[in-house]
Amino acid sequence: MIGCFNIVKSFHGTPVIKGISIEIKNGMITSLVGKNGAGKSTLIGLIVDYYRRDSGDVKKGTVSVMPDADNMYSDWTGLEFLKFISKLKKTDVSYAINLSKELGLYKNLNSKISGYSFGMKKKLSFIQCAIGDFDAYIFDEPTSGVDVPSALKMLEVVRGLKNRGSAILLTSHNIDELERVSDYIIIDSGEIIDSGTVKDLINPDSTEKEVYIIHCLDSQKLFNDASIKFTKRIVDENHLEIDLSQSTLPNELLRLLVNSDNTVYEFYKKKRSLIETVYQSE
Repeated sequence: MIGCFNIVKSFHGTPVIKGISIEIKNGMITSLVGKNGAGKSTLIGLIVDYYRRDSGDVKKGTVSVMPDADNMYSDWTGLEFLKFISKLKKTDVSYAINLSKELGLYKNLNSKISGYSFGMKKKLSFIQCAIGDFDAYIFDEPTSGVDVPSALKMLEVVRGLKNRGSAILLTSHNIDELERVSDYIIIDSGEIIDSGTVKDLINPDSTEKEVYIIHCLDSQKLFNDASIKFTKRIVDENHLEIDLSQSTLPNELLRLLVNSDNTVYEFYKKKRSLIETVYQSE
């Protein structure tokens, strides 16, 4: 577990972290989201003592971290770097090598890191963080610049660390990715704007609106259909939004659609996404 208690940090008199208190629990993936400059990487630096706090306290066990910055020894080969990190973390290098194979990096391990692409450096940094036995793991933007198959494998590894009982702190600008993997979300802008499970953040009042999307041939024609008396809004020429919140069941609308002379391709319930929640909070 990682506990942050009223953390404050300023740079040159400008407050960046403004009294943040959070808890990164064991056996959970906690994700920190926010726009660029919100202080996510600074908070991570404060957790791992890279920066000195102005005030506040951090309680933690052992922590392995994947920084977003490019801070590896560029004159070393990837293999030399992984051997060094494995020795430092008192673990067998074979796991790191196997993970490099799964992430498509193995064939480049004998090349110098200076010649690696951004995505390759990301993979190497991810591997050095994921190896070893730690209480908590921090992954700062692990999948940015990485090919999709490797990004999916990375998230699979992160889930494995969570299932092992470790505390996971994850940051990413890929909000859809965080929505899929996170147990708990913290929206950060130098201070905690909102937090909760994905479900709680998307539906803070625990009441989902009964809004449906109709994909049809002509949304204007369907909008003007007098028999459909529900609250309607045209999304575009082929999509119509219907609010059934004050109605009974959607089967009444379905009956009207079946009997209409408009071609209906799809009819589905609209669900709010986490990305809408994040941008609305900011």
